[in-house]
This record gives sequence, C-alpha cells and structure tokens, in this order.
Amino acid sequence: MQWDAYKDAVPRKAAAVIVVQGEGADLEILLGQRNRSLMFMGGHHVFPGGSVDEADAHDVVMGAS
Repeated sequence: MQWDAYKDAVPRKAAAVIVVQGEGADLEILLGQRNRSLMFMGGHHVFPGGSVDEADAHDVVMGAS
C-alpha cells in the first residue's frame, strides 16, 4: 500500500464505542470488520462507530469531558 496517497487527507470528527460484556476469562468485546474492498483499512477489525453529523456536533453528553 502506498501511504503517501493519504498525505493530503483531512481528519474528520468521528466517534467510536467500546462495548464490553462479562469479566475475567468470559470477557467479550464487540468488534466489526470493515468491508475488504475498502481502500483504507479494508478487512480490519474495528470498534463500532462512525462520522459525527453536524447536527449532533453540539450535543452535550453528561459525564463526558
């Protein structure tokens, strides 16, 4: 992969969530897998998330800093 293809990339606001269930040896973490055909990180396992809509950008989340 040629990483210089991304040198002009502009970061965007996004959010991710880590879903954990269980404890100890029974701990489970929810992951998704990106479509293998995507040019950037295709096939990689990721936490669920996505872009932040402009309409949601100013919402306040209690307890978040």
